[in-house]
Parts: sequence; structure tokens; C-alpha cells
Amino acid sequence: MRMKAEGIAVIVMKAVGHGLFLKGAADGSFDSRFKTDKNPELHRFAPPREAFDQPHPSADELVRYAMSLPVSTVLAGLDSPATLASVVNTASTFSPMTVAEMREIHQRAQVFSGTGYWIPRPA
Repeated sequence: MRMKAEGIAVIVMKAVGHGLFLKGAADGSFDSRFKTDKNPELHRFAPPREAFDQPHPSADELVRYAMSLPVSTVLAGLDSPATLASVVNTASTFSPMTVAEMREIHQRAQVFSGTGYWIPRPA
């Protein structure tokens, strides 16, 4: 990656799309802004509920995907102790994804393509 050669650190933020790629995003239960936002329709990027009925990447897979990229660090928001435990487990057992695994994540991530967030691309 050219940035690494130039001494530029690349940081992945919101590796699970601010939680919007989690099923709880469909009803806003994970995000207090859902209850306090005066214009929620302007700020909702969550996938439609039916997206979660289709095969889609888990939060762990999205974090592992991000960690497999040539980046300096990956940041994942922690909305609960369960999320913290999941991220710690993913990081502590990390092994980079193969190109085939990354392509498969890309395919399943397409259910989220209308969210306005970056979607994993094939390697």
C-alpha cells in the first residue's frame, strides 16, 4: 500500500458501521440517538429490517475483515460488555482472512449497500 510506504498511518473507524450492521439497528435499540434525534429520518443509515433476514456478515467478521486490510489500527465502537468481549475475542484469536474469505464477506455485505457506509470490496 502506497500510504505505508509514505509513512502514513491508515486507521479504520467504525468497523461495524456505528453498529448499524447489527440487527438492533433496525429498531434503534442500540443507539440512544434514535430516541433523542429530532429528525431521525435524516440520520438513519441502518439497513431495512428485511436485510437481516438474508445472509450477512457478523460484527466479528467485519472486524476481522478490517484487521486483514493493510492498516495501522482498527477501531470498533463498544456499545455493550458483550460487544467488548466479542471484539477482544476476535482480536486475540486473529488470523488474516484469505482472499476467498474476503470475497465471500463482500458478497454477504451487499445487503447493506444502501446504508451510505463503506461496504467491504473484493480483494
